[in-house]
Order: sequence, then C-alpha cells, then structure tokens
Amino acid sequence: MMNKLAACVMLAFTTVQAQTLPYVADERDLYHEAHVYHVMLRTEADAKDVFASLRNVPSERLLPAFKAAAVAKSIDPGSSQAGGDLGVIKEGTMVRPFEKAAFSTAPGHMSGPVQSEFGWHLVYVASAKSTPVARICDQTLQAHLKGTPALPAKAIELTKRSKPGTPGFDDKVRQVLGPLWGPAQKDADGNPTFLKLGSTNASGNKEVLQHTEYPYARLHIAPMACKRSERVRYEVNCREGTVQLRAVEELELRGGQGPVVNRWAASPRPDFDKSQYGGFYRQLRDFACNKAELKT
Repeated sequence: MMNKLAACVMLAFTTVQAQTLPYVADERDLYHEAHVYHVMLRTEADAKDVFASLRNVPSERLLPAFKAAAVAKSIDPGSSQAGGDLGVIKEGTMVRPFEKAAFSTAPGHMSGPVQSEFGWHLVYVASAKSTPVARICDQTLQAHLKGTPALPAKAIELTKRSKPGTPGFDDKVRQVLGPLWGPAQKDADGNPTFLKLGSTNASGNKEVLQHTEYPYARLHIAPMACKRSERVRYEVNCREGTVQLRAVEELELRGGQGPVVNRWAASPRPDFDKSQYGGFYRQLRDFACNKAELKT
C-alpha cells in the first residue's frame, strides 16, 4: 500500500492530485478554487480520531492545530512536513471526493473525514473563490480572438450571438460548415449534429465526419478554455457493416472553427464496432454505404 502511495506522490506531488472521473462544467456553473490543507490517514478510524481531537479547537487556533496534526499524523509525504499545505487547488485537478469536501467547506473550517482511492482525508479550507464559468469562457474566447485574427467572421458571429435552439441556428451552422455537410439532425442528447462523407482509404473503408454543437460552452482545464463544438471522425467498413470511432476534436468556436481545445484518438474496439450496437452506428453505416442516402 505504501509503495502505491509513494508512487502517486512522486507522479503528482501529492496523492490527491489526480482525477479519477472526468470533470464536467459548463457556462451555467461556477468554477471553484481554494487554498487547502489536508491530513491523510490510512483508515476511517484514524481519521475519526484526528477529527475528534480537532473538532472542538477554537477557530482562531484551528489552523495551527491542524498543521501540527498533519506533521504528526499525515501519511502524505508530499505535504505533511509543510503542515498539510496543498496551496491553491483548482476544480478539476483533484480526485472528486476530495474536491467535494474542499469546495463545500467554508473558509476557516475543517471538513469531516472523507474517503478517496488513496485513503481518508481531513480538509481545512483557508480561503476560497468561485467564478462563473460563463465569465471564464468569455475571457478565454476574447483572448483567442485577439490572438487569431484570421478566423472566419461568420464563425465568430455565430459563437458570440447564437446557441442551439435559437431561430435560424442550424442554417447558420451549415453556412460555416459548407455545402458538403448534410442537414441538421439530433444526437442522443438532443444537440444539433451534422454528417459529411470524407475520404476512402486503401482498404475501401469510408470516413464519416460528425459535427455537433454543444448547447452551453464546456470548460476545459488545461489549457483553460471553453469548448463549443465537436468534430468526430469514424471509419466505416461497408463490406463488413462495421463502424469504428477514430478521433475526436473539441473546438473553441461554433461551426468547428478556432483553436482545438481538446483532441484524442480512439483505439479500435472489436467488441463495439457493429452498426447494430446502436441506432446511430447503423445511421452512420447507411450514410456512408447507401448511395441513395448520399444524394439527399
């Protein structure tokens, strides 16, 4: 157990600085930061003992007492000798149970014991700040527009003025995408999505591109930016009737324009490549392989 903890510390300075679940926030949410201290212990019983020793300490003496407990008791070598000081943590950078405790505890107070994959924690919050994600999205967008003057005017206008569901939005997206893209459809979440047939490779497999517009800009942590549209690439084998996800890009502007904020490639999944695994995969296959469909 200690070897695992030590390895995590070496990789991330402290054992709680790693996300186990994707962090998702959009411009309806608040983005949280806090200056925190923590004591990490192996068992719930150990955490309850330390919590009991601190819970009745007067508020003006709680931080010194908490720091002393971290030095004496914490099993996190990355922070224990600094009194458990983790500095300012930003939402989306720590394991979620730890973040929930940190961002729901008032400054000047200590959380109760909370469990993560690395052990049990007590969290003291020295200060905290919350920022509307919409404000962050506006700031990063303005910065990118200034730094990239050649972006298409229609994409900038679409990004600043329109969202899915507003009158004429789908037509405006198609103007930015170009005439090779099909008419607007709805994805599984009800978002407007568009398809385009791409190239054919040496094996005869066909590329299908899918463009989707997010209803609300989604925050991306590193680099700090907001994602408003998504471009997905699939490979369709018409002979075998299979569909494989190949790559995903998330972009700052609507219409698939602007800086690529997030990009990842997908490995082939033989257990999830048949079109019958879902209606949308069947739709992709028909779009790529059915000439009549391509004429519409």
